[in-house]
Amino acid sequence: MKSGKRIWKWFPVIVAAMVSWACAPTVPSQGGIHRDIDPSRSSRSWSGSTATTTTATTTSSTSRADMLQRRPTGSSRYGVTPSPHPTVNHSASGAMRYAPMVKPLAERHGIDYWLMLAIIQAESSGNPNARSNADCHGLVQLSIHTARDYSPDVSRADLYDPATNLRIGSQHMARLRANVHRAFPNADLEQRVVLLAAAWNAGWGRVSSDGGVPNIGETKRFASKVLFLYRQYRWNKAF
Repeated sequence: MKSGKRIWKWFPVIVAAMVSWACAPTVPSQGGIHRDIDPSRSSRSWSGSTATTTTATTTSSTSRADMLQRRPTGSSRYGVTPSPHPTVNHSASGAMRYAPMVKPLAERHGIDYWLMLAIIQAESSGNPNARSNADCHGLVQLSIHTARDYSPDVSRADLYDPATNLRIGSQHMARLRANVHRAFPNADLEQRVVLLAAAWNAGWGRVSSDGGVPNIGETKRFASKVLFLYRQYRWNKAF
């Protein structure tokens, strides 16, 4: 009877142990070391899926964050200041900050790279937010009427974006250059620089009708300033 009582005494413990063993997951052995693996949950896999899943999730989140940071903040047309252009040389000053943007445009449109830098410096000193009393805008001081000859949908706000301003300005310079070459075929380099600067300031119609630089004080001063800057940028190299 005592032996039977001992068995009944330990019966609950034995049952509890059996139940606990029956509910435990099957744990295969790898090299004699038991791993906590539940094949139904890949995130707990010993093969590295835990680290892989976590890393992939983190990378995905990081990528989304990077994409949001790199996403354009919006067009200046909608009143949002455009992000700084990635090719702007922030270590330089004045027009030279935009030299990396001007170079490919000059090559594309067949215009004088140094002359465009001189125009930028003379018009705005390299300030993309410059605006004149004559309602001209941006780096090369484009009027909205001139800009819409090349880009009909452009707005005044768009002209404060350096990329847009320089693109349209380069197209305009290419047209003026063609006119000067046709009307003044015997002009030398510096004479062409002066004529182009005068046409930029007073308009090609006035230069054409006057047969050269118009007798306008502002235009003469502007053309002289551009020629001075042109000589400095192209030959002095002391920016």
